[in-house]
Amino acid sequence: MDDDNRPFPIQAEVAINGRWGRRAGCTIPWWLAEAIYEQYEKRFHTGQTLERIAERGGFCREEVLDYLGSRPTQ
Repeated sequence: MDDDNRPFPIQAEVAINGRWGRRAGCTIPWWLAEAIYEQYEKRFHTGQTLERIAERGGFCREEVLDYLGSRPTQ
């Protein structure tokens, strides 16, 4: 992990016309995404690179909280 501050996308789930979907939400520093990715790979062993996850829209907010050891309360 280094001090890479490039933006890494975080998805946001939204309701549009009564249907749930994902759209761009916000970003976190790339170095933080790398820390989350370490836990993600340990759990899922997908072989999907962090770069590929970013191309597909990033992690969702709940994943970020889960991998950092906190769960949403609502």
